[in-house]
Amino acid sequence: MPSVAAFSLARGDNFIMEGLTPVLIAYALAFVVFLAAVRFDRPRSLLLSRIGLISYSMYLLHWPVDVTVYRFVPLTGQIGDIATMLICAGLTLLVSWLVYRLVERPMIMFGRAIVFRYGVAGRP
Repeated sequence: MPSVAAFSLARGDNFIMEGLTPVLIAYALAFVVFLAAVRFDRPRSLLLSRIGLISYSMYLLHWPVDVTVYRFVPLTGQIGDIATMLICAGLTLLVSWLVYRLVERPMIMFGRAIVFRYGVAGRP
Protein backbone atom coordinates (compact mmCIF):
# COMPACT_ATOMS: atom_id res chain seq x y z
CA MET A 1 0.00 0.00 0.00
CA PRO A 2 2.75 2.55 0.72
CA SER A 3 4.22 2.09 -2.77
CA VAL A 4 0.80 2.54 -4.41
CA ALA A 5 0.19 5.60 -2.24
CA ALA A 6 3.56 7.05 -3.24
CA PHE A 7 2.71 6.44 -6.91
CA SER A 8 -0.68 8.16 -6.47
CA LEU A 9 0.94 11.18 -4.87
CA ALA A 10 3.73 11.35 -7.47
CA ARG A 11 1.16 12.10 -10.16
CA GLY A 12 0.55 15.50 -8.57
CA ASP A 13 -3.00 15.73 -9.86
CA ASN A 14 -4.07 18.07 -7.02
CA PHE A 15 -6.75 15.62 -5.98
CA ILE A 16 -8.80 16.66 -2.95
CA MET A 17 -7.27 15.55 0.37
CA GLU A 18 -3.84 15.12 -1.17
CA GLY A 19 -1.24 13.75 1.18
CA LEU A 20 0.20 10.42 2.23
CA THR A 21 -2.07 9.88 5.25
CA PRO A 22 -5.45 10.23 3.45
CA VAL A 23 -4.25 8.04 0.58
CA LEU A 24 -2.97 5.32 2.92
CA ILE A 25 -6.19 5.44 4.97
CA ALA A 26 -8.30 5.11 1.80
CA TYR A 27 -6.32 2.10 0.59
CA ALA A 28 -6.34 0.46 4.03
CA LEU A 29 -10.08 1.00 4.39
CA ALA A 30 -10.74 -0.45 0.92
CA PHE A 31 -8.63 -3.49 1.84
CA VAL A 32 -10.51 -4.02 5.12
CA VAL A 33 -13.88 -3.74 3.35
CA PHE A 34 -12.69 -6.25 0.74
CA LEU A 35 -11.55 -8.73 3.41
CA ALA A 36 -14.83 -8.37 5.31
CA ALA A 37 -16.84 -8.94 2.13
CA VAL A 38 -14.88 -12.10 1.35
CA ARG A 39 -15.07 -13.36 4.92
CA PHE A 40 -18.81 -12.84 5.35
CA ASP A 41 -19.72 -13.57 1.71
CA ARG A 42 -21.39 -10.19 1.58
CA PRO A 43 -22.70 -7.94 0.26
CA ARG A 44 -25.18 -9.64 -2.01
CA SER A 45 -26.58 -6.54 -3.53
CA LEU A 46 -28.38 -6.12 -6.84
CA LEU A 47 -27.08 -2.54 -7.04
CA LEU A 48 -23.46 -3.64 -6.60
CA SER A 49 -24.02 -6.43 -9.11
CA ARG A 50 -25.26 -3.90 -11.67
CA ILE A 51 -22.31 -1.62 -10.96
CA GLY A 52 -20.07 -4.65 -11.53
CA LEU A 53 -21.57 -5.05 -15.00
CA ILE A 54 -20.62 -1.50 -15.96
CA SER A 55 -17.34 -1.41 -14.07
CA TYR A 56 -15.16 -1.73 -17.17
CA SER A 57 -16.95 1.18 -18.82
CA MET A 58 -16.52 3.13 -15.58
CA TYR A 59 -12.81 2.37 -15.62
CA LEU A 60 -12.48 3.54 -19.22
CA LEU A 61 -14.75 6.59 -19.01
CA HIS A 62 -14.21 8.10 -15.57
CA TRP A 63 -11.21 10.13 -16.70
CA PRO A 64 -12.83 11.78 -19.75
CA VAL A 65 -15.96 12.53 -17.70
CA ASP A 66 -13.88 14.03 -14.87
CA VAL A 67 -11.76 16.14 -17.22
CA THR A 68 -14.90 17.47 -18.91
CA VAL A 69 -16.59 18.34 -15.62
CA TYR A 70 -13.42 19.93 -14.20
CA ARG A 71 -13.18 22.12 -17.30
CA PHE A 72 -16.50 23.72 -16.33
CA VAL A 73 -16.25 23.36 -12.54
CA PRO A 74 -12.56 23.30 -11.55
CA LEU A 75 -11.44 21.78 -8.26
CA THR A 76 -10.51 24.38 -5.67
CA GLY A 77 -9.31 22.25 -2.77
CA GLN A 78 -12.30 23.41 -0.72
CA ILE A 79 -15.22 21.44 0.72
CA GLY A 80 -17.33 22.38 -2.33
CA ASP A 81 -15.21 19.98 -4.36
CA ILE A 82 -17.25 17.16 -2.85
CA ALA A 83 -20.29 18.29 -4.86
CA THR A 84 -18.16 18.41 -8.01
CA MET A 85 -16.89 14.90 -7.34
CA LEU A 86 -20.44 13.65 -6.78
CA ILE A 87 -21.41 15.14 -10.14
CA CYS A 88 -18.45 13.32 -11.71
CA ALA A 89 -19.48 10.04 -10.08
CA GLY A 90 -23.09 10.41 -11.19
CA LEU A 91 -22.17 11.29 -14.76
CA THR A 92 -19.65 8.45 -14.89
CA LEU A 93 -22.35 6.00 -13.77
CA LEU A 94 -24.79 7.35 -16.35
CA VAL A 95 -22.35 7.38 -19.28
CA SER A 96 -21.00 3.95 -18.33
CA TRP A 97 -24.51 2.48 -18.16
CA LEU A 98 -25.32 3.93 -21.59
CA VAL A 99 -22.12 2.54 -23.10
CA TYR A 100 -22.82 -0.86 -21.53
CA ARG A 101 -26.39 -0.93 -22.89
CA LEU A 102 -25.62 0.50 -26.34
CA VAL A 103 -22.15 -0.94 -27.07
CA GLU A 104 -20.94 -3.66 -24.69
CA ARG A 105 -24.10 -5.70 -24.32
CA PRO A 106 -24.92 -5.82 -28.06
CA MET A 107 -21.33 -6.85 -28.83
CA ILE A 108 -21.44 -9.59 -26.19
CA MET A 109 -24.67 -10.90 -27.72
CA PHE A 110 -23.15 -10.68 -31.21
CA GLY A 111 -20.11 -12.65 -30.07
CA ARG A 112 -22.31 -15.31 -28.47
CA ALA A 113 -24.36 -15.59 -31.67
CA ILE A 114 -21.19 -16.14 -33.71
CA VAL A 115 -19.94 -18.80 -31.31
CA PHE A 116 -23.35 -20.47 -31.25
CA ARG A 117 -23.65 -20.44 -35.02
CA TYR A 118 -20.10 -21.32 -36.04
CA GLY A 119 -18.70 -22.95 -32.92
CA VAL A 120 -15.44 -22.11 -31.25
CA ALA A 121 -12.81 -20.81 -33.68
CA GLY A 122 -9.84 -23.05 -34.16
CA ARG A 123 -11.66 -26.32 -33.59
CA PRO A 124 -10.62 -29.12 -35.93
